[in-house]
Amino acid sequence: MQENTAAIYIPFESYPDLMTVDDIQTALGIGRNTAYKFINGGDIQCLKIGRSIRVPKQYLVDFVYRSCYNDLGNGKQICAGAVIDRRLT
Repeated sequence: MQENTAAIYIPFESYPDLMTVDDIQTALGIGRNTAYKFINGGDIQCLKIGRSIRVPKQYLVDFVYRSCYNDLGNGKQICAGAVIDRRLT
């Protein structure tokens, strides 16, 4: 019996403007260690409020755009096989 492990797509618009590490994990489909690796390595910029880490949603969107490649010249890019339209953000 095969387990269904398909991810559920949640648009960035539905996330809070100030995201937690858990939000980032869900949004990118990555684990906790990978999320902290991106944050601690400076790949994803963050705000430290006391001992809490918060990431403005725009910083995460910027990270995704920087991680994309193959600019199609019409405001769209191919990122991990998906076409992202920059005009929507």
